[in-house]
Formats: sequence, C-alpha cells, structure tokens
Amino acid sequence: MDETFLDKLFATLAHDFAGNFYYQVACTVDEQKKVEERRRYEESEKERLEALKPLQLSFDEFRDTIIGKWRAIVMQEDTNAEFAIDQYCSAELNGLLDYFYGRNLFSGLDVRKGFLIMGPVGCRKTSMMQAFQNNPFASFRIVEAQEMVQAYKEVGEAAFNYFHITDKRNKFGHEHYEICIDEVGREERSVIAKGASFASTHINFIEEYIFRLYKSPRRLHLITNATSYDDLVKTYSEAAASRLLKLFNVVIFPENSPNYRLVGV
Repeated sequence: MDETFLDKLFATLAHDFAGNFYYQVACTVDEQKKVEERRRYEESEKERLEALKPLQLSFDEFRDTIIGKWRAIVMQEDTNAEFAIDQYCSAELNGLLDYFYGRNLFSGLDVRKGFLIMGPVGCRKTSMMQAFQNNPFASFRIVEAQEMVQAYKEVGEAAFNYFHITDKRNKFGHEHYEICIDEVGREERSVIAKGASFASTHINFIEEYIFRLYKSPRRLHLITNATSYDDLVKTYSEAAASRLLKLFNVVIFPENSPNYRLVGV
C-alpha cells in the first residue's frame, strides 16, 4: 500500500481524534465556566442582599426615618409647603407605623389585611404611603388604578395579576413587593380588552378586581378620595363597597382635613 496514502490516513485520523478530544475538553471547560459564573453570581447576589438589609432599627428610629422621608417627599413636590404631624394625620400615622414596623400594637389592625386609605383631596394620603414603601414588615410598590385599567385594555385577563411581581431590589431583603393602588375611583369605569369581539361586555375593572380579591384575598393597599361608605357605594356599588370594608384595615383621614396643596395659596 502506498506509504503516502497511509501517512495521510493516519494524519486524518489523528486530526479527527484530536479535534474531538479538544472539542470535548472545550465543552467541559465551558460548562465548568458556566457553573462557576453561576456560583459567583449567586454568592454576589446573596452578599448584595445582605448588604442592603439595614441595621435593625428601633421603633423610634423607624418613626424618625418615615417622618423624614414623608417630609422630603412633600418638600420635593412643593418647596414652599408646610409640613407638620398635626391633628389631621397623627392617629393615622401612628397606626401605619405600628403595622409596618411589625409590632401590631395599634388596636383593631389585622396584619393579614392591607389598608384602605380614605380621605379628601390634598390631605397627603399618597405621600404618606410613599414614605412607607420600603419597610421591615411588607414593602410595596405604588401603581395608579388607571395604569391597571390601561393594562387590562392592552392585555386582557393577564392584567389582574400583572402588577404582582417578585423583585429582589427591596432594601429590606424581601423578595416580594405587594402593591398599593392609588387614585382608586378616578379611573375609567367601563372598558374592554384590545381585540375583544364587538359583542364582548365592557367591565368596571377595579370593581371586578375587588370582587376577585374577595374570593381570593391577598394583602395590598388602596388609596381613594372617598371619605365615607356612601362615597364608595356611589363610586362602585354597594356590593363592592361592603367587600372593601371587609377586605381592608380602613384608615379615614378627617373629612375636614385641609387640602395642603392650597395652604398658603
């Protein structure tokens, strides 16, 4: 047999063997690199979350932190605003402080439920809740009712769970954000999902959300300018209003609370 042919044959076999061998080695190395990168990522993520957890605050320190945040939020909205913990908000603030600190000393609060925050326009309901967004007990994100309605118009049924997410960015180390729905009662009341047939029924999304929440409770918060049960009935229906009172810890700012946006104007 031709020696040249044999040389070429052995050279080809050797090349193929070496190629397969190095390919296997490369795959193994690549897999090991992925495992190592994953391990490093998990370690760094764990370290990051631990680093983000604040030192254990005393109740007084927590109170001072929340009031400081609340003041900063109010002043950011209006640098000329006057800020004080007065007779229109002190009881409401104390209840939320106990609840979100996790000590539950304020009578009548159920930690399994969230808050229905009611009060007239401009009494600083939203800014107060913004100050509490990150807290030791159960942190939350604020979304507007109209955002949820718009989501329903865009994606349909998925909107009922669209805003309930898992997010590790919470500085208290929680891996889940609850939600606080703001501007409840000011959203569109009759909507239909994109792509629905002409014969499909329009719905009041927030009212339907309340009914579903009643059947399958989950802790969240609502903020509304309604100041009474009758207001809730007028906004939605008696069926929805009665469920709201059952589902939430109800906090009502005094009806004569000033509109702080107009104070000094």
